[in-house]
Amino acid sequence: MVLETIAALDSPRVTDLRVALGLDPSTVSANLKPLLKRQFVVITEDVSNRRVRRVKLTGEGEMRLQWSRKILTTMDEAIKQKLAAHGVLEDVVAALRLLSRP
Repeated sequence: MVLETIAALDSPRVTDLRVALGLDPSTVSANLKPLLKRQFVVITEDVSNRRVRRVKLTGEGEMRLQWSRKILTTMDEAIKQKLAAHGVLEDVVAALRLLSRP
């Protein structure tokens, strides 16, 4: 989810990432540490304001994100097929839509 959000926001400020994820600063830092260690992301200074830090996916991070998306798509299709085979896919989708409402 963190890599997906970084990609969607296109090199966001750390603050923007925190807001988008709905997390406090220490939790964002804790989530970024392993991604930095595995070289999936880098943190750089903003060119227009050196006090601002931006998070950017590396090439390795982009590849990991694509790999993750592929796995999630495969899992999603497998779950849908099983639910459809039991005739409950539409009911589950309807229930999830209800749960996602504010």
